[in-house]
Amino acid sequence: MRVVVAVGVVAATMAAAATALNKWYPEWRPVPQGQIARVEVQSTPLPLEAPKAPARQAKSITAPAVEQNRQANGQPMPIPKTQGGLADTKSGTNPSVANAEPKRTDQSADGMDKTNGSGFGETTPVAAEAQLQPVAAPIVPVSKESVAAAIKVAAATPDPHRPIAGQLSVMRIDYDSEGRVVLRGSAEPNSPVRVSLSGEALGVVTSNAEGQWQLIPQKRINVGRYTLQAEALGAANTAISSVELPFEQAKNLQDLPNEDRWVVQPGNNLWRLSKSFYGAGVLYPVIFDANRDIIDDPDLIYPGQIFRIPSVETAELHAGQR
Repeated sequence: MRVVVAVGVVAATMAAAATALNKWYPEWRPVPQGQIARVEVQSTPLPLEAPKAPARQAKSITAPAVEQNRQANGQPMPIPKTQGGLADTKSGTNPSVANAEPKRTDQSADGMDKTNGSGFGETTPVAAEAQLQPVAAPIVPVSKESVAAAIKVAAATPDPHRPIAGQLSVMRIDYDSEGRVVLRGSAEPNSPVRVSLSGEALGVVTSNAEGQWQLIPQKRINVGRYTLQAEALGAANTAISSVELPFEQAKNLQDLPNEDRWVVQPGNNLWRLSKSFYGAGVLYPVIFDANRDIIDDPDLIYPGQIFRIPSVETAELHAGQR
């Protein structure tokens, strides 16, 4: 009986306490789970930083039209391609180039990217070269006089992509008035250099005090493709360094001299030639089209070949638009 009375007293006390709390502190009661307010915070993305304007390229002294084409900056220019790897200048299409980044796999030996198994090196492929170059837009016509001026400028400076071993290199390949090959190069000052063509000796020459040498082989070279080698000689005429490069004895010597002709030099490729003569590498198909009887593959040209460098007319300004 006493237990029942005690339980009743406790229950009455708790009820009275709950009534008092509800009266004076109504907020004490927990909110049911279904009534809890949920706040969703949505983040606003920060504005992207405005793209910076590309830096302008330094001007060089050359023909105005060529210089104007060199001033363009922008994204990499896609090069029109056909199944054979040739730029299609007549289809009106403009597909993009391959995504692979170009690599130089044999700079120290012969300055070329690869060899094709026959002993001749290949120049940097035109499409690979194009990926890293800016768009030349707008491109302006380049006159015959501008081309002739650009050829003179290019002839005054050896191609920096030529094969070099220390100070040894073949800097220029030309032909004299009698059609003989004229080879010019660099080496240690006052040192002997031996030059050979596909294993056959052409001669030994000594560089001057400035480290320059020149050799005009007395023997006529038949039209064809060869491997040209220059060796710096040490004691007992042993080779201490050497460079090799492909060479082609030109078949069109009758085209020289002519102000719109260019003898392909060590390190050249069509993209670089187009950039030198027109101010825009994307115009290389103009050179290719003018020399289809000489060039078998636009990615493979040979020092010693003689190209015609035509002017660029309005209709030829954009590859894939003709």
